[in-house]
Amino acid sequence: MQLVSIPADELTADDLTRWSKLQRADRHLHSPFFRPEYVRLVGELCPGVEVAVIDDGHQPIGYFPFVRSTSNIGTPVGDNLCDFQGVVTKADCRLDVRWLVRSCGLTAWRFDNLVATQHEFHDHCWSRWPAYFVDLADGLDGYRDALRKQGKGVLSRTRNKRNRLVREAGPVRLEADAKDHAVLRRIVDWKQRQYRRIGARNYLAESWKLELLERLMDSDDDALRGMLTVLYAGDRIAAAHFGLRSFDVLHNWFPIYDEALPRCSPGMVMWVELVKAAESLGIRRIDLGKGHERYKVELATGVTHTAEGAVDFRRIRGAVDRGWHRMRMRVRNSPMQPLASFVARSARAGLGLT
Repeated sequence: MQLVSIPADELTADDLTRWSKLQRADRHLHSPFFRPEYVRLVGELCPGVEVAVIDDGHQPIGYFPFVRSTSNIGTPVGDNLCDFQGVVTKADCRLDVRWLVRSCGLTAWRFDNLVATQHEFHDHCWSRWPAYFVDLADGLDGYRDALRKQGKGVLSRTRNKRNRLVREAGPVRLEADAKDHAVLRRIVDWKQRQYRRIGARNYLAESWKLELLERLMDSDDDALRGMLTVLYAGDRIAAAHFGLRSFDVLHNWFPIYDEALPRCSPGMVMWVELVKAAESLGIRRIDLGKGHERYKVELATGVTHTAEGAVDFRRIRGAVDRGWHRMRMRVRNSPMQPLASFVARSARAGLGLT
């Protein structure tokens, strides 16, 4: 087995075709984040994006995208925007991941959303997280049946919230595939305010990320494009979502709602309206991403897992990183978590890191 690492813009047409076939052949890799178009687009906007082309001596059998730092640390393409990560290969391919990372000239590869079905990385995973999804392969009726079997009454509860929204703000309508840069900028603004309010890292602070969203929204390529969904109540934007779409898979990326309408749950109303429209839009799966947020748990009919960890050849630094992660997990799972979060937010604010 051989490997050569090249800048993303040096992938050939044959590479793109082969990559696409490998990605579409494995149902665990159907996320838009595994598309070669995603990697190439980020590579146009963000420095350091490379792809390791894995060859069996006859033809390419796999592609491993990453971002190389100046200190040869590898991270996922797109930074914190990349919600699924891993190697695109044949399903029966078994890689030595230490060989893979070392052959790329990296001293470490850090991941936080590795597809957990890539078992070769098992010994390098620190924690696993549920990643929920909505299965719409059998249409709306099939989705209703799945919710009923799981004892979930989210559709009826949301119907009541929708009625309240109509009473308080006006008739509800869903614009499911908008091309409106002003609305996109409003979503980004609302999202950044939300990050500041909760003391979280501003994932949209870098200018290239906004350009990425804009270019994705302008794209008409079914293999990879942005999808802007807007829920209006009267003339008012009650909720909106900018997602990443590849063929019949939509990924939940940046949802936001009008915080002046909390009793109406406009965000949940938007998701249910989108699920109802999914069949006509050609959507058969909505990936909600990792995390235990209530709307994800209530809407989901299935769950996969992602993992956080590192393939790290730096003995001391690697041990420190792993120990720090374990400490964070213990705090997160302890009764002291709210206090610890408050202290961390205050510290970040004081250092100007929010």
